[in-house]
Amino acid sequence: MGGYVMDHLPDQNGVEPHRSTLTPAAIIELARRGKFLSVAPQSIADKSKADFIAKFLVCFQVSFLVIEVCHTQVQIVPGLRSFFSL
Repeated sequence: MGGYVMDHLPDQNGVEPHRSTLTPAAIIELARRGKFLSVAPQSIADKSKADFIAKFLVCFQVSFLVIEVCHTQVQIVPGLRSFFSL
């Protein structure tokens, strides 16, 4: 899932164009051969899966969980009821 992909163009031997995912070992081998990959910062930023909506939903769910836990504790422990009803 994910990773950096490389497009293969068709050649004279009849190999069809295809796309393959580069493994860490393949990247190391390319670096050893002096074939470094140039990666634009925009292509990295484009792959970010944690956008604003996802972050907002996570914060909302965590906040709701904290409120639920506090509410449950107030219901269970009578002494906390006066503490939270300032």
